[in-house]
Amino acid sequence: MRLIGKSHSGPVGAGPGGTATVSLRRRLWPRRREPGVEQRDTRDLRLMFLPAVLVVLGFGIFPLIYALWVSFHLWEPFIPDHPGNGVKNYTEVLNDPIFRSAAARTAIFVAIVVPAQMVIGLGLALVVESRMRLQRLFFPIYLLPMLIAPIVVGYMWLQMFQFPAGIVNEIVSFLVPGDARVNWLGSAETAFITLIIVEIWQWTPFVFVIMLAGLTAVPVQLREAAAVDGARWWVTFRTVILPAITPVLTVVVILRLLESANFFPTVFSITQGGPGTSTYSMVFYITKLAQFGRPGVAAATAFIFLLALAIPIGFVLMGILKRQTAEKKRI
Repeated sequence: MRLIGKSHSGPVGAGPGGTATVSLRRRLWPRRREPGVEQRDTRDLRLMFLPAVLVVLGFGIFPLIYALWVSFHLWEPFIPDHPGNGVKNYTEVLNDPIFRSAAARTAIFVAIVVPAQMVIGLGLALVVESRMRLQRLFFPIYLLPMLIAPIVVGYMWLQMFQFPAGIVNEIVSFLVPGDARVNWLGSAETAFITLIIVEIWQWTPFVFVIMLAGLTAVPVQLREAAAVDGARWWVTFRTVILPAITPVLTVVVILRLLESANFFPTVFSITQGGPGTSTYSMVFYITKLAQFGRPGVAAATAFIFLLALAIPIGFVLMGILKRQTAEKKRI
């Protein structure tokens, strides 16, 4: 009786036999979670993500779908019904010579501006990287253009390029003998050059900052190993530094390609698309269509621009970045 009492009155799991019994019970009947805990956690996560989803749907997806619907309709100010007209808006845009010239000019602009920004920004980052005093002097001065609103930058450079009394012409006349003043905004070629100069001046600091951050993240041991092997600076840059900063470089190229292709403030504030329509960009062309009461054609132009330029560039460069990341993981 006393043994039986001990075996039943003792705590479950006391002694070797009790431990085995508890282990067997855990295997046969695992401990269950409290009812509703997992569902409650999932519901809380959904509620936390709901504001972000609503913002994306409201300010991103819905306007995109609505603009696509508008692009297939005759959307005129004096036609309240907005009847559908199929692909007539798209054919009208593709047959417009101003659209073709604006698309070509945008492509040329991007092809000149982005490589120039990358070369200048990366070169300055390489120069400043190991010089702390130069960094302290360089940062406040060089980051100033990036901190100014693009529309303000445009109006500032508009005053500088004025003919004949702008500061740029004053500098040219001082350096070049004779009357070498140039009417920068008076011809298509020079007006386009002014837009390129302003874009490079304002956004090269962005490339410089990102590249400097990427260079500081390169392991010092790799550079020291290359120096011990007797590698020159160019060999070290090509075999050690460049592969290490390639993912960062790819991201910067993606951002600058997409941003440069959408250049609008400089055109609006400096040239207004002129002389004539010689400096129209794609975004400025779309804006003019919307201002002239052609929102359907403007929406069609926006989707042509999105499909023909922005989306292919983004997907190609993101594919390159993913491939580089996969190769880095294999290594």
